[in-house]
Amino acid sequence: MLATPVTASDQAQLNPYGVDAIRHLPNAGICVWGARTLSLDPLWQYVNVRRLMIFIEQSIKQSLHWAVFQPNGQKLWSEISREISSFLTAQWRDGALVGKTSAEAFYVKVDASNNPPESMAQGYLHVDMGVAPIRPAEFVVIRVAQLMEVSKAA
Repeated sequence: MLATPVTASDQAQLNPYGVDAIRHLPNAGICVWGARTLSLDPLWQYVNVRRLMIFIEQSIKQSLHWAVFQPNGQKLWSEISREISSFLTAQWRDGALVGKTSAEAFYVKVDASNNPPESMAQGYLHVDMGVAPIRPAEFVVIRVAQLMEVSKAA
């Protein structure tokens, strides 16, 4: 039992401040009603986006252990690009990324432009990626309209 019940109107006042209220909901019990982080950066506002980015980063790090000590050149760049693109395509198809095409959902860049000879000489391989995560449907707005029957002109 909560000491102070939070109503839907209370929640509406808290939402602009990024507060995830603890509420008692029928058929659900006591739960955190919201999915926001404490970040002031809108890119990191939602828990699901933060979790998705951590998942992507950790998955790619684990899947690329084989690349350590491989010859740093075009062949390796292509293999890495292909592996990451395959993984991100699966995430897009599963609905984690937004876009009509995979090109709208993510990009992977690993080539000579982000791997200059100086960087390669120091043993670095740089992979740049960008993803478009799905944002939650935090507020479902239902609009109801009553349509008047239009009489046909005689």
